[in-house]
Amino acid sequence: MLQSSTLLEMEVIPKSVVSVRVSFEIDLEYDPFTGRTLDSLLALIEDDLFDAVNELRPEIQDVYHMQTKPIND
Repeated sequence: MLQSSTLLEMEVIPKSVVSVRVSFEIDLEYDPFTGRTLDSLLALIEDDLFDAVNELRPEIQDVYHMQTKPIND
């Protein structure tokens, strides 16, 4: 027996969205004599991390908060 329902009539199963907090520390070389301030370097790292996360996991809806700060100040 053929089913009379079409793909448009099929029930759409909603997807769940979860919030995940990830925290990590990285060590990087910093030379203050290159003309880049520590704040500008941290902003660049933030941008790179944001781009990497979005490229690796396109199912991520949004990154709501990302904070970079030196921990040995």
